[in-house]
Amino acid sequence: MQLWRAGTPFLALVDRNQLPVNGHHTATRPVKVYHRALTSLEKMKNAEYGRDYLALNTLMIFELGVQNIGTSLAEHIVLDVTLAPIRGFRCNLWDGRSLEEQRGRLSNNTIRSEYKSRYPESARLDGPDQVTLRFRLERVPIGATEYIPPLFVLGTLENERACFSLKYMIAGSVGSSAGGQCDYEIEFNDVADVGDKGMQEDEAALKRYGGPIIWRNMFLGP
Repeated sequence: MQLWRAGTPFLALVDRNQLPVNGHHTATRPVKVYHRALTSLEKMKNAEYGRDYLALNTLMIFELGVQNIGTSLAEHIVLDVTLAPIRGFRCNLWDGRSLEEQRGRLSNNTIRSEYKSRYPESARLDGPDQVTLRFRLERVPIGATEYIPPLFVLGTLENERACFSLKYMIAGSVGSSAGGQCDYEIEFNDVADVGDKGMQEDEAALKRYGGPIIWRNMFLGP
């Protein structure tokens, strides 16, 4: 938990699912085989039709929030989140494909005011595998936590691991800015043949985050 002081507000970046936001975090999972011909992550990566399966295996979901544990109201807070190196992302309807289609920049200026809070303020493609998302919170009351929209991240594959770093910077209307970084990786220690039924169950479990997800659209690049 990264803390910073801005006058009397005292803010922390937290995750609703209690993922760490500083240091190093390793999750261990089996490789889920949804299609009988794609029995490894490498095969999923190389198959034209394998991206849906690769995304489900390497997905990490963040529900980040800014918590005010100080003694006064915090206002006009900007949170920048940089993800790298990643293969893809999604935040509401913004994803890797939509960012590339808009020449590496997305802005919520065209989104109706009542829906703006469901999106980042902006998204920027910094490089082929790096994305920076900016979120804005108008205020965080004393003792409260204000959450940004859920963030889906696909790490890069490296030696049978999926890995990436999340860097963040918080700045408010009062006081200096502060930031932190956490390095995430998923280690795969087994193989589980779950088939079509397993895929349906996994996708159903994610419906609480919104409507159907087009997994292949999350990916950056070809």
